[in-house]
Amino acid sequence: MTTQPDDSAAQEHVTANRRSRLGIGLSLVGMALLIGALIWGFTVDKPAPSVDMPPSAPVSEAPAAVTNPSASDTIESVVLPEREPDLPPVTAPEPTIELTLAEANTQLAERLSELQIAPIDEQFASKPNAIERGVAIADILRQGEVPYKLLPVARPKQKFPFADNGLAVTMDPAGFARYDGLTNTLSSLDVNTTITLFREYQSTIEQAWQALGYTDNSVEPALLEALELIMLTPDIQVDARLLKDEANWIYEDESLEKLPALQKQIMRMGPENAERLKALARDLRGGLLDTQ
Repeated sequence: MTTQPDDSAAQEHVTANRRSRLGIGLSLVGMALLIGALIWGFTVDKPAPSVDMPPSAPVSEAPAAVTNPSASDTIESVVLPEREPDLPPVTAPEPTIELTLAEANTQLAERLSELQIAPIDEQFASKPNAIERGVAIADILRQGEVPYKLLPVARPKQKFPFADNGLAVTMDPAGFARYDGLTNTLSSLDVNTTITLFREYQSTIEQAWQALGYTDNSVEPALLEALELIMLTPDIQVDARLLKDEANWIYEDESLEKLPALQKQIMRMGPENAERLKALARDLRGGLLDTQ
């Protein structure tokens, strides 16, 4: 004999099915809303930097770094030391509105104080075309030269002293102190802020780089090459013999005299100052590589 289901049990079964379907439906709606919120959060327009430009200006992606085919064999063949983990990782900023060089120069002049290298930032900001000058400095440094005329610092007023014991002329360590002030100022540079500003204005900086006539689109390989050249400066040989060549003193050791002018200038700053500058170059290089 077949037993008919109780009406109340059947009704409860129908109600449970409806609740189940309703729960699934609500879950799907909730998931759709969550996905929509995430998509909205990643696609909503980011606030533009403080600049008098229309909000519809195109957004430019920061170009990826390219390998510089002109890097010297010396730099490519030397294994660079690992960067010490003494700084927090630098986070690449969001792509920003592309500015003209004039607009970026004006904006940067107001933000250079963030780098914490006064009075160098003040001197740089007080002159026009800061970006163009900065790019030119990087280009000269990566060639191993010292851009004395473009740097916002004056040469030491005191002459470099030499030690003469009657048998040989060498550098007098007392002369290294002439560069302590410059080294202290550069060492106070806020590396994270420097990298952040570079990434924010990179597309505009590339304009100045291309204006120099280079076919490669990115200035970043040149920056890395200049920093690597500083890092690879040989250890200071205080007792290295010097010879007088007309009005200049040169190294008697040809292997030292053939070094790039940039490295020889760093060597004249003394072992302690040189190590601090190489550490700064290592941190800047690491910050660029971390945010590529």
